[in-house]
Amino acid sequence: MSGRAPADLDVQIDIKHEDIGDLRIDVIAPDGTAYPIKDEWQDWIVTDLAVVYAVDASSQTANGVWRLRVFDARSGHTGYIDSWSLRF
Repeated sequence: MSGRAPADLDVQIDIKHEDIGDLRIDVIAPDGTAYPIKDEWQDWIVTDLAVVYAVDASSQTANGVWRLRVFDARSGHTGYIDSWSLRF
């Protein structure tokens, strides 16, 4: 994809985790810029997260490798990323 990323880049995430509130989630642009989409302690007591977040990524080029970064702020709980995708 050429051109700029949209101002409403959809980041679709499906994560299974024993305590979603432990997780901080960022989408990383091709140039390394991190766009926070969920802070830890938000949505705690939830065990599954299946949502779409809108990110203003209009300052970025759309072309390149986009990554998802998930940080677990507390030990003792397990989980996994079931799927994630970007919708330009």
